[in-house]
Amino acid sequence: MEQIENKNVHLCGLNIFGGGYKEWLCEIDRRMRGGRQTAVYTPGAVMLENAMRDPCFHAVLSRGDMHLPDGMGVVLAARLLGQHIEGRLSGIDAAKGVLALAARRGWRVFLFGGQKGVAKRAAARLREKYPTLVICGTCHGYLDGEGQERLLRGIEKTRADVVLVCLGSPRQEIWIDRNRARLGAVRLFMGLGGTLDVFSGDVRRAPEWMGKMGFEWLWRMVGQPKRFRDVPKLTVFSGRMLAAAMKNLSKCTDEWGQAKPF
Repeated sequence: MEQIENKNVHLCGLNIFGGGYKEWLCEIDRRMRGGRQTAVYTPGAVMLENAMRDPCFHAVLSRGDMHLPDGMGVVLAARLLGQHIEGRLSGIDAAKGVLALAARRGWRVFLFGGQKGVAKRAAARLREKYPTLVICGTCHGYLDGEGQERLLRGIEKTRADVVLVCLGSPRQEIWIDRNRARLGAVRLFMGLGGTLDVFSGDVRRAPEWMGKMGFEWLWRMVGQPKRFRDVPKLTVFSGRMLAAAMKNLSKCTDEWGQAKPF
């Protein structure tokens, strides 16, 4: 299979995966079987805008191993700049694929994040959906310093292969970046925002037709009004991408307009 690196596109100083869902999942399977530790992040337009504003957060993201285009804004921005992304690859869909694969392969999964009780409810529902899935531990996302240490010891003790970290961005990416070296036996970390809220049944996901049309972001905003505070960032991000596209177009126009010597 073609190396997955060849499927990456370059956007906001990061390599974003531009291939399809199945080939991404095959690559995860290959990395897991090879014992290669992988940190997967799922940037949307807001996360990319935050990274452009905060060099420290950008550095955290750049140390990640794989970045999935979780949002049509990312897909459209790449295409606007002349780069091909097959389509949106949401964190929830990516997590579902990994969990189904974990159930077949016997990988041990740890769920971390959400309000108290969310991870446990998500675990119960996931066990119903994937009867052979081994969920070796759960923990809510509101911990003090001592609680964080207990969590790390717990992940080590449970011998987790996969840790789904659902703290919201940038907390989840910073947590993975800070702790992945200590948790060297974990082969896969995924930063997944509110995914556990969906898995637990506490939050309803957008209808499939809205996802296919690229309007899941609108569903999220209506269901979670606090997301409207991100509209200014989305506007700035769109402006950045349009400016970059115009700059590229101007450069190409200059090159095409140059007289060729006879």
